[in-house]
Amino acid sequence: MNDPYYEFFLFDPATPSFVSMPKRYIGNKSGLLAVADHLAEEEYYKDTVEGIRAFFKGHTDVTHSIAFQTIPVLQPVRVLEKTELLLGEREWNHINAWGFPYHMHFRSAEVSQLLVQLEGSYLRFVRAKIADFGYRGFRDGWQPIGGFILGNASVLNIRDRGDGGYDFSNLLYVCEDASDSLEEQRQRMRDTNAVVLDGICDQYSAIRLRFQLCLILAIKFAGSGINTQEEQRMRKLLKIQPIQATKNSYGSTKCSPLDYF
Repeated sequence: MNDPYYEFFLFDPATPSFVSMPKRYIGNKSGLLAVADHLAEEEYYKDTVEGIRAFFKGHTDVTHSIAFQTIPVLQPVRVLEKTELLLGEREWNHINAWGFPYHMHFRSAEVSQLLVQLEGSYLRFVRAKIADFGYRGFRDGWQPIGGFILGNASVLNIRDRGDGGYDFSNLLYVCEDASDSLEEQRQRMRDTNAVVLDGICDQYSAIRLRFQLCLILAIKFAGSGINTQEEQRMRKLLKIQPIQATKNSYGSTKCSPLDYF
C-alpha cells in the first residue's frame, strides 16, 4: 500500500442533465494518467488533462472547474486499508440513481477495495475487473455492457473479446458506501456480500435509461414507428406526460421537454 492515492472529481453522470454534481474518484498515478489520455480526446476537459499531467510533474497546485466549482485537480488521500476479493457468478437487482431497477449479471469479478477517511466518515471505494457484465433491459434477453458507453467513459477500460462479450474494468475507484464506524467498514472490506458495485452500476444505468428514453421518443417523433407499448411503459416509469413536437427556427423537429432527461 505504498502507492500514493489521490482524490479526483468529474461531473456525475448519474444525475439529471439540468443538475451538475461532482462525482468523487480515487486513483493512483498510473490510473489517473490513463484517464487523462482518454480525456484528451474531449476538448471540454483540456484543463483537467493538463492539470493531471502537470500534477505528476510537480505542479501540485493546479485546479480545474467541475460542476461550476474551481477545485484542485488532485488531492492526496490516506488509505487506511486495502483488500482484494474474487466474486463468482452473480445476478442482482440494482436500483439506479433515478430509483428504477436494473437486473444485473456478471460471470466473475476481481474487486479491489480501499478504505479511506474523508470529511469525518469512513468511505469504502471499489474498483473491479468484470467478466461478462450485462443487464436485462426493457426488451427480453441480456444486454452486454461495454459496446456503447455514455457518461464518464474515460474512467473505464473495456476490451472487446470478439465473441460478443466484453471485459469491463474501471481505472479509478468509486465510492461504495460510507459509515461513521471504522470497525463496521473493516468488516465489510472482507465480506463478499457487501460488494454491490452501486457506484459502478450507477454510472452506466442512470445514463443508459436516460439515453433509451430520448432515443425512443426521438424516433417516435421522427415518425419511424417505434413500439408504442414500449414507449408507454417508459413514460409510465418516468411519469412523463405526452410531449408535443414543435418546429424550431431551422425547421427541425424538437421536443424541448426531452432536454430535462
